Amino acid sequence: MSYRMLFIPSLIFACLISFKANAAETDYEKELLEEVVKFKAGKMIIQEFGLLSFPFSPDMKIQIKLYAEAPSERVISRDMFVGMTTMLQTIFFLQIAMDIKQELGPRSTMDDNEVPFDFEELDEPIGRVDMEINIYMSKGGLQMEFVDTKENKTDRHTMTWKDVFE
Repeated sequence: MSYRMLFIPSLIFACLISFKANAAETDYEKELLEEVVKFKAGKMIIQEFGLLSFPFSPDMKIQIKLYAEAPSERVISRDMFVGMTTMLQTIFFLQIAMDIKQELGPRSTMDDNEVPFDFEELDEPIGRVDMEINIYMSKGGLQMEFVDTKENKTDRHTMTWKDVFE
């Protein structure tokens, strides 16, 4: 079995645990009916704000802005747009959590079965966000942009759809 086959169920489990924790604190009926994708000027758009926190470092919080866009016709389905955005966001959050845990070294404590992050959605940002995740999908492929607003640094990765699915 490849590492991808093991990683995907783990990723889904992490997403569900995170969603379950968030849903317990909110009105689940409202959450279930909320439209994630907005349509504007021929594009599908997802925009979220939230606080990323970590059980192994409870005082640390990173305010995130997620923005994703794709043409609304003949490039990607709405379902695939939501799925790809969620998957990329979760992978990025896991990477941040692992990087921070590694930086903290032995000072960080976390059960191996514990989800390494929590994401609390916000209706709007609290002042300036610490990090922006921008995802652009087009006929040719996908571009991810990570903006560290504190350091004023941008890291951009561009892939064709062939690169994404191989």
